[in-house]
Amino acid sequence: MQFLFLWSGGIPGANKARIDGVKSAGITGYYMDGEIYVPDPAQTLAALPKRHHAAFKRSVVFNGLPQLWCDARDNCAPLVMRLYYARTRKIMAVYYFQTLIKGD
Repeated sequence: MQFLFLWSGGIPGANKARIDGVKSAGITGYYMDGEIYVPDPAQTLAALPKRHHAAFKRSVVFNGLPQLWCDARDNCAPLVMRLYYARTRKIMAVYYFQTLIKGD
């Protein structure tokens, strides 16, 4: 199970990457074979631009990742990760994790 790491708009320094999925004990993620998968936190951090590392680390809530958002009605919809500025709490960047199924 892998995720394709993407983003909205132009984010200089961001790297498109295939990120391995890891099993999660949480309720948000991609459901496959009765298990929940989320992107690997270390690989996600490596794909982020350096200037977003502090926001990523500041936002971690569970499984080593910031809060992930998903569409409860569509398991194939991408997971969404938002990073925020520290003081204003405005959105700094929005990243997406599109699932890659075997054969993709």
